[in-house]
Amino acid sequence: MRRVLTAADFSALPENPTWTEVEELALLIDGYEIALQRPDILDLMAWGNPIWMGYLKRKEPLPKCSLELWLILFGLQRSYLRDRWEGENPDGSPSALALAILGVYAALRSALQHEQNHPDESHPVYVPPVLIELPDPALHEAPPLADTIHGAISMRQFWRSSDPADLPEDPAVIVVMEWVNRMAAAGGFETQLDVLGLTHQDVMETVLNPAENDNFMPLQQAHPLVLLQCIWRIGVQIERTGYDDMLDPISRCSFAALNCFWSSLRSELFARHHQPPLVLGSNLMMLEKPEP
Repeated sequence: MRRVLTAADFSALPENPTWTEVEELALLIDGYEIALQRPDILDLMAWGNPIWMGYLKRKEPLPKCSLELWLILFGLQRSYLRDRWEGENPDGSPSALALAILGVYAALRSALQHEQNHPDESHPVYVPPVLIELPDPALHEAPPLADTIHGAISMRQFWRSSDPADLPEDPAVIVVMEWVNRMAAAGGFETQLDVLGLTHQDVMETVLNPAENDNFMPLQQAHPLVLLQCIWRIGVQIERTGYDDMLDPISRCSFAALNCFWSSLRSELFARHHQPPLVLGSNLMMLEKPEP
């Protein structure tokens, strides 16, 4: 499931899934909302139930399109798997219902992998529109840093625009930490690592610790959310060590990895090619709103 979210890669979907994996795949989409956007569907259950019952009762063919199969699996999760599941016969063997649901999963897995391996612009594989959102800097008052501090003016523009292109190239350490700490305080990224299937400890062991030992390859391949987590963690170390040169540009910071993380973060946010996308803004999480 992590490969589906982070790389739009369906090749690793299990051939013999657990019921938890079936449900996880079904719930990667919001079937109700997608159905409303399709003039040929609109009402998910009214559209999907006849197809499902025809398949369950009379072995009628399922749709070929991955998105339509995904909608049917979503509908099955919201009904049978969630509310009225009877997965086994009295003798412990899988019920006809269970086998039919697994048949829908198998058809979806096959369709996703086929569409991924044989791209067709007129019929692209469906990728769940998962977004990772950070609080919108434009909703909050920028830190009152003097214009003479490296990067303060550019970062103040970023606080107004939420445009990654405005992030300064070589700001003072305090400029970086003011933003990252405020985002962390609002639940901006650490609590969202689960979307990537990661924990704080995973990030420490696989990205931050190697960087602090001059192995920068993992950070160059990391998602921006992971890079932010590492920058925040370096900030915690800076605070604990009493580092007093907060006005130094990060290129001269004694925590050498900080500059590498910042450069990679700017590049990733500006390129916008990471999956799932990281969105700055359009979030309900709030800090102190500035006075009108």
